[in-house]
Amino acid sequence: MEKLAWIWTLTLTGLTWLIGDWNVSLSILVVFMTLDFITGIIKGFMTNTVSSNTGFKGVMKKCMYFVALIVANMLDLLIGGVPVFRTIVA
Repeated sequence: MEKLAWIWTLTLTGLTWLIGDWNVSLSILVVFMTLDFITGIIKGFMTNTVSSNTGFKGVMKKCMYFVALIVANMLDLLIGGVPVFRTIVA
């Protein structure tokens, strides 16, 4: 159990370094992405078009938002100073 806690801690620490500090704009982004996912599932059930393929595409799209956020954070680390790119993305 302790090994799992260490793995979890190291994973979250790495993600925090990649994404940057957690601020209000990132919280809003996560909330909107979650709401988008939930409303997509609801729409799929209401129209009887629930598809794992469509859901996978939606999740991959949301993952690409985080990839863009990671790239922006890395650019900010490269130039130093005020986080310009990450502020634009998130």
